[in-house]
Amino acid sequence: MSLIRIILLVPLFIVCAAKASSTSHVIERRDGSSLTFYLTRTAQTPSDTLLVIMQGSDCNSVSHSTTINDLFARTVPEADLLTVEKYGLNRAIRWNPDGDSPDCPTAYIQQASPTQRAADYRQVLEKLESNYEHIIVLGGSEGAVVAAMVASQVPSVDTLVSLNAGGRFFVDDVLYNMEQTMPPEALLEAKNGFLGFQQAVVSAETMDINMSSHGFAWWKEMLTLDQRSILERVSADTLILQSELDINVSPEQSIRQAEQLMQSRSNVSFMLLAGLDHAFKNQRGESETSSVIKQIQAWLE
Repeated sequence: MSLIRIILLVPLFIVCAAKASSTSHVIERRDGSSLTFYLTRTAQTPSDTLLVIMQGSDCNSVSHSTTINDLFARTVPEADLLTVEKYGLNRAIRWNPDGDSPDCPTAYIQQASPTQRAADYRQVLEKLESNYEHIIVLGGSEGAVVAAMVASQVPSVDTLVSLNAGGRFFVDDVLYNMEQTMPPEALLEAKNGFLGFQQAVVSAETMDINMSSHGFAWWKEMLTLDQRSILERVSADTLILQSELDINVSPEQSIRQAEQLMQSRSNVSFMLLAGLDHAFKNQRGESETSSVIKQIQAWLE
């Protein structure tokens, strides 16, 4: 592979370059709502590479994410950085490092979904893509699923980096998480309850729900989408990374999906991150994010 191309992440201000210049932009979605994105230029001379970073499933403004803006932004230090706010969010939303913001708005819960997020990225990239020769999209967890959707829909994206996105079907990852985190005596009832919830959501046209700061649109999409099918439509060079000790999503399902993809797709590479959890911490609780970034950089070279 040549240099870096397009990466999907999630931050607002980027501090990885001494003379970085970050600007905030607001455009209108087709439904009339405001869509905020941030473009950070890391050099005085124009870059030919755009790194797009997409955050996970939390209800937080990407502008406050140090993991994205201070760490993963360094994945391609010479690239410009693009991050896009989720529906209803902007930098005024207070940051919660341990979960969803206390300011999480109703509009987000009702409207946010992977498809809606992908549409936002397409709309922003339509404005910016002519300025770049290479576009790299990079995302983690839900952001990795959205990154794959964007890479499958935007021909100018030539590189996809997917971090801890789990396996083919979201329901398998949810059940795996239950197995890893719940006491055995409560597991069967919880599993049956979730499978009943899944069936109700999938068969419904609409429902008034708010579970884990997500509404019906998000749950319906997550419980019906086929991640392997999405990745099969990506022609860009693709790197899938999965943490070995992840308890949020199933490493086994992720490995199986990657093996199936690599049987028929020459553009897919896979890395198992030994001894790391969903947040790239080792068994001593120490962050190995910098090491993960170095592995991505080595693959990009």
